[in-house]
Amino acid sequence: MQNIELARIKPHKEYAKYVSTLDQIAYQLLDPNILTVHAMHLLLQTSPIIAVTASGNKYYRYISGHRTYTLACLLLGPGTKVPVLSLDRKKIKNYMINQYILADLFLLSAAHTYKHKSSFGLLIEQAIKFEKHIFTSLFSAKTQHQFAAALGCAKNTIFRSLGGKK
Repeated sequence: MQNIELARIKPHKEYAKYVSTLDQIAYQLLDPNILTVHAMHLLLQTSPIIAVTASGNKYYRYISGHRTYTLACLLLGPGTKVPVLSLDRKKIKNYMINQYILADLFLLSAAHTYKHKSSFGLLIEQAIKFEKHIFTSLFSAKTQHQFAAALGCAKNTIFRSLGGKK
């Protein structure tokens, strides 16, 4: 991993074919501002941007980590250094670039997306119960209403009352 200024990272030309479509897609997280800067840096480490070096190492062209990249651009300044898994463009074959792109577009979403929004609520409640201090350091949203709004749905869609509890 290398720390690269966000302004030096752009989509690879093969990824750029999908960017206009991706810009039209609504993501589960509608309001990224519920994430703290600390949370964004953790996201960059757990879901890294993978890029190939461009000519002269002046720029890096990402082939995976599009959503992480777009969130980082929204929440961090262009001069912020972010961790990038850098692959040497001379050692990676073209078909492998496309494999990384398709894995980013399809495999990660399929593997990590919860089927029901209420799954978020269950996990949020458990995280607050077990690790409240850490959890609250990651999100600016502090209420169930704020979390639901950030995910674009009503509070009762995510947080369901169990046995009369709030």
